[in-house]
Amino acid sequence: MTGKIDDADMADNVSFISGTSYQSPNGNSYIQVVAKNTSGSPKSIYFTGGKYRSADGVKLNATTLPGGCFAHDQVVVIDSNLTGKANIVKNTQGVLELPLNSNCNAPWHETRLELRLTAK
Repeated sequence: MTGKIDDADMADNVSFISGTSYQSPNGNSYIQVVAKNTSGSPKSIYFTGGKYRSADGVKLNATTLPGGCFAHDQVVVIDSNLTGKANIVKNTQGVLELPLNSNCNAPWHETRLELRLTAK
């Protein structure tokens, strides 16, 4: 999968490196992305609260792992376990929304990191 972060402010904080998707024998879809924190400060990702919107408009909940902080310049592999089968077809786009915190301390300052993913 190729990817792009649409929001300019978020694109300054996190860069997309690569992505892949696969179907599990249990029928669920998984999306794995490699991203880098380019913000200059730590960021954190929640375990739950993510969403995936497929090209056909279907929305699925996504549980993301690992959850927690990642430092400036750290590259992280994020696994998103979707709650069903996503229609991921070559040359179509979907959006993976990840709950992202602007710091690693409470109170949380949640924003949404939206990755526009295109299946190759």
